[in-house]
Amino acid sequence: MTVTALAARPFYHEFAWAYDLLVARPVADECEGMATWLVRRGVRPPAAVLDAGCGTGRYAVELARHGFVVTGVDRSPELLVEAAARVRGAGLPIALLEGDLLALPAGHLYDAIVCRGVLNDVVGADARAAVLEGFARVLRPGGVLLLDVQCWTRDELAAALAAAGFEAVEHAAAYPGTPGRGFEDRIVTAASRRAR
Repeated sequence: MTVTALAARPFYHEFAWAYDLLVARPVADECEGMATWLVRRGVRPPAAVLDAGCGTGRYAVELARHGFVVTGVDRSPELLVEAAARVRGAGLPIALLEGDLLALPAGHLYDAIVCRGVLNDVVGADARAAVLEGFARVLRPGGVLLLDVQCWTRDELAAALAAAGFEAVEHAAAYPGTPGRGFEDRIVTAASRRAR
């Protein structure tokens, strides 16, 4: 399995403090859209949500403000330091874990997973399949996966999701209610884990 080396992405490490400045996003609007999409698919607060690749914790904090019980996981200890400071500042009970999306710990089932842009760093069909299978393993049956990606086609993404045990795949140009034209370079997707 091949994953882009984190060392090749310095703003995941030595420039983690500047990540939010380098990667500006309308986080509050996107999380409002994510919350809307989750509720529409039957995942309501205080559902357990995994922010897979939580980075500096921007999305974890906003989703917790919507009433979700959020756990953030990221591979970069430096980004997690930034996330911990943000979580403390917000005064929200968000768990933060250091971990690799290729080896998510079993034992806890989530009602939903949010994975914003992180899958762009996962290259190779085997690695992509492993991440999606890991997501399916830690989602309860009927649980919802929300993600956005570049570098995949809709057909590739739909096939990979189906192979990992997801169904009811829905694509959009942006998260619901997000102002503007949406992403020109991303696929925004929701899918549900098959009930077994």
